[in-house]
Amino acid sequence: MRTDTESAPLRVFEVADPARLIEQIARTHRLTEGLVLLAVVKHPSTEQALVHVEAFPGGLVDPVPDDLNHQLCDVMDRLPLPAEHFPIEHCVVTVIVRSGFTVFGRREMGWMSGWRYSNHLRSAFTGDLILVTEHGWLDGVTGWGGHEPRMIA
Repeated sequence: MRTDTESAPLRVFEVADPARLIEQIARTHRLTEGLVLLAVVKHPSTEQALVHVEAFPGGLVDPVPDDLNHQLCDVMDRLPLPAEHFPIEHCVVTVIVRSGFTVFGRREMGWMSGWRYSNHLRSAFTGDLILVTEHGWLDGVTGWGGHEPRMIA
């Protein structure tokens, strides 16, 4: 896991400061067990402006639904994203809140697979997934993590 956020330039779809993003989200949504949030972020690698956050209908279920890719595609149609397809300035970050170790498991991999096959055709990157537990958080794209912020017991 990389802890030095200054060591390499970020790619346009990477979140510059995941901890700050989680803190911003926590101001409007309690980070409780089973919550899945979709956060629309403009210019994630630079200004990182949080545009919109909403809870994913149904939250975190186990196992991941077989039709998760279709559900994600439907949700993407409702998110406030620009109609223009170029340049892509936004990303949709999935925040999964659950108890347990702060490591990606089969549920998180199921969400990543759901995004991969969602075929939403919207003007946003969608690959970033941040896991938040009682132990802290982990960004699935950059590998960055920390002890704070964390899930509310």
